[in-house]
Amino acid sequence: LFPNVDTPGPGGATIPMQAVPTSVVQGPDGAYYVGQLTGFPFPVGGAKVFRVDPDTGDRTDYAIGFTNVIDLDFGRDGTLYVLEIDRDSLLRESHDGGLWKVPPGGGTPERIELPAGTLTEPGGLAVGWKGRLFVSNHAREAGAGEVLEIDLDD
Repeated sequence: LFPNVDTPGPGGATIPMQAVPTSVVQGPDGAYYVGQLTGFPFPVGGAKVFRVDPDTGDRTDYAIGFTNVIDLDFGRDGTLYVLEIDRDSLLRESHDGGLWKVPPGGGTPERIELPAGTLTEPGGLAVGWKGRLFVSNHAREAGAGEVLEIDLDD
């Protein structure tokens, strides 16, 4: 169970924002890492990645500062890659996604800079061999889906 977070909403009201877990991946340490989309009002920077101990169920914040996490995957070196379906809130007109990396063992997330318009409502992420990421793109547009190959060595 992930906690609701009291969040400022429209008109100064406080809203119990739901966690909305969207993805889970087992880390190199055997723990489960769970990405959070967040619920309404989808605050910028309000989403996080939780680390869940599979034996005790204890939950800690592993990485913070995301907006709308949709998928996660680990690289062979222990880097966690975080994909956002929308990097500036689902309530805004922009549909640009975001891609981040978190260093092995945790720490400050670093945005992976891509040319403007590259990620449009992405939906899934997989780490491949030789420093490549595969991202499903245009996940909310019927007939427009595609898979992007992103070479991190460039």
